Parts: sequence; structure tokens; C-alpha cells
Amino acid sequence: MKIINTYIKDLKIIKSNVYKDKRGFLRETYRQNIVGKTSFPFDIMSYSKKNVLRGLHFQSKNSQAKIITVTYG
Repeated sequence: MKIINTYIKDLKIIKSNVYKDKRGFLRETYRQNIVGKTSFPFDIMSYSKKNVLRGLHFQSKNSQAKIITVTYG
């Protein structure tokens, strides 16, 4: 993830990393240590092609809440 300054004061472009494979992609949309200090550590968006089933990892130590949004299908 990279922050790019613009000629407009306080406007920045966030260029995120995209990880692609034959199943779809995963994109980091926000990381606390890059963008700013908030209580929200990071955000990831993924896209899966037809007939791909994704799973979530259970974490007993350093647990994290998961928000899932289905935008289509």
C-alpha cells in the first residue's frame, strides 16, 4: 500500500496492493499503520469467480471481528 500526494491540499491517493490468482483477487483497501491512527486496523476486499468457495480463518489468540458484505450473487 502506498500513499501518493496530489497538488490539492490534504488530498492523497491510496494505491493498494492487489493479489490475483485464478479464483479472483484480494485487495487491501486500508491499513492503520499506513493511513492513520484509528481503532480500525485494516480492511480487505475480495472478489471470487463463479463456483469459488472461500473460507474464514478462526483465530483464538488475537481474535478479529469479520464483516462480510455480498454485493452480488
